[in-house]
Parts: sequence; C-alpha cells; structure tokens
Amino acid sequence: ITLKEEFANGSMVVVKTRGEMEFVVQRIEAAPGATFGWHSHPGENINVIKQGTLSFYHDEACTTEIEYGPGAVFTSSPDEIHLARNESSTETVVFFATYFVPKTTPLQPIRIDQPSPGAGCPQ
Repeated sequence: ITLKEEFANGSMVVVKTRGEMEFVVQRIEAAPGATFGWHSHPGENINVIKQGTLSFYHDEACTTEIEYGPGAVFTSSPDEIHLARNESSTETVVFFATYFVPKTTPLQPIRIDQPSPGAGCPQ
C-alpha cells in the first residue's frame, strides 16, 4: 500500500507498506493509576489521545516522563521498549492505537511484555 497526500497548507502524509500487513485499531481506556507495564509492539503504531493525560517512558531513559494530552499524536516503533501510565488520581485516559503489523498465521500479539529496564524505573 502506498498513500501520499499533499495539502494546500504544505503539509503532507506518506504511508508505504510492502508485503502482507494486518492493521489493528484499539480504543483503550486507562483508569486513574493504571499502568500498561513495560512492553513493545511487533510493528509501528500510531496513538491519538482523546481524553486525559498519558505518561510515557522509554527504556533508555526510564525516569524521563513524556506527557501526552488531548489531541496529541505519538508513535512507537518495534525496537522501542516503553511503559505508559495514567498518573491521574481522578481522570480516565482514552486513546486510540493503530498498529501496522506484518501478517502472520496465526496473528501475532500486538503487545509483547518486556522486563523492567532496571532499578528506579517506574512500573
């Protein structure tokens, strides 16, 4: 699949895949205090935050928090081990995740649990 679109304001989107792919979309809700644990994905993914603030950590700098709020869009690649949490005590986080996964039979999991990168890293 190749998709290329240029817009009047000079912005552009390009999506190119080769071979058989699975596209998986999830609507995810994370209650206050929820954690997704350390994990990775077998392919690229794009996340869009609808509600709340998601705290995101990468394994190579596991104590550095990146916050994504409503309207934020971020990606993760298959070589990235990360952890996402809802650190709010009152608000549910709602986001949409779209995964681009190489097609296999059976379909491989879109989430791969990973060990904590080390002492001092959030859980």
